[in-house]
Amino acid sequence: MYGLTELGGLVAGESVVVIGPGPIGLLAVAVAKALGASPVILTGTRNKRLAIGKELGADRVINVAEENAVDVVRALTGGIGRGLCGRVRGHGGYRQSGYSHG
Repeated sequence: MYGLTELGGLVAGESVVVIGPGPIGLLAVAVAKALGASPVILTGTRNKRLAIGKELGADRVINVAEENAVDVVRALTGGIGRGLCGRVRGHGGYRQSGYSHG
């Protein structure tokens, strides 16, 4: 995906958090993994979609109704937080804080 390679400047080994397990979010997971991102983390609220994300290469999925995404991402990255974060959800009322650097 152009956004990961050109705009985002993804470097292999860098962490990626994808917010939203819709069709574009799932595509972003697969592409990020194929480009060498690690870990690839997918967040959302629908367990069936999160399971598909796991099948497509997400190293960790987070149901934000059950876990604090920022805390989990910090734990997975040794306290550094995410490298790249993409919010791929059209609904403006999404209550997750993927942008509070973590």
